[in-house]
Amino acid sequence: MVCSAVFLALPAFATTSISLNWKPSVDSTVAGYRIYYGVASHAYAHSVDVGNVTKAAISGLAGNTTFYFAATTYDVYGNESDFSNEARLGAGVVNPPPTAPPPSKPPKSSGPPPKPPTLDPIGDISGYFLTTKMIRLTGITNGVFGGKKLKITAVSSNPKLVANPKAKFYKASNYGTLTLKPAANTNATVTITVTLNNGALTTTRTFNYTIQAVTYAPKAVQSVNLNKLAVVANSVSISTPTDGTSLAAFAPVLATLTPLQCAPGQFALSVAGVTNQPYVVQASTDLIDWVPVQTNTAPFTFVDSNAILFRQRFYRTASLPPP
Repeated sequence: MVCSAVFLALPAFATTSISLNWKPSVDSTVAGYRIYYGVASHAYAHSVDVGNVTKAAISGLAGNTTFYFAATTYDVYGNESDFSNEARLGAGVVNPPPTAPPPSKPPKSSGPPPKPPTLDPIGDISGYFLTTKMIRLTGITNGVFGGKKLKITAVSSNPKLVANPKAKFYKASNYGTLTLKPAANTNATVTITVTLNNGALTTTRTFNYTIQAVTYAPKAVQSVNLNKLAVVANSVSISTPTDGTSLAAFAPVLATLTPLQCAPGQFALSVAGVTNQPYVVQASTDLIDWVPVQTNTAPFTFVDSNAILFRQRFYRTASLPPP
């Protein structure tokens, strides 16, 4: 125990009784106080147990004599503390009241206490592979911190699937945007964490972004009459050799196209026609404009590894004259 009793005694002159009062100890285990006194400093020949009070009168003292007083505390087990400060009282001795400490100056105001920035909750969203998605961030405020510039950042839990989004803040309108770019065609979910920092405090919001695998399949056109196209091709590709020989007439034979199972994001079909007859595979997105994508001799398998890049795609073949 530590005794923190500080005596505040009333002035005493030629008297046989002296009143004392003191500040209570801060120790919660204190059960009472014991007053020690004597006619020499720190030499206390007498003691009085005054109980758990903060003032007491010591009587039966010799007049015209200076006495020295100190106090101790004790707990319920009788354990006693060290002596408190010493008070000197008696006839002809005037103890001035303790000088109160000067009032402390209030700290200079530095403005209102800092508050964190605000941002409305962000709901979970979904999107497709290679499709940039932009969402709006609302309810943005800077909080309170001396006008510091607000910084917004966003982090992806899996940057291989979705790169860390680009965040932008429009201060004049108190809203922001988040641009997300998924990088893989797969059914997966990543967590995006958005953080606002005003220089003192931060606010975070999280939401889930689900990448949906593309499930559409390009359509195949299997039996298309390409006689007219073949004749045009013949007129372009068949010419009289320089050695004077001539080519036999070429009769185009239609091929049969059969879709096959393949890897996600691709499209495959088998081309069955006249064995060793060359065929060109053509593709279109509107059945109007066609582009050649592969030439091979039947039978063969055609795989379009770029099918995922198109919302829909059609396929056909045209037979070519033998080499």
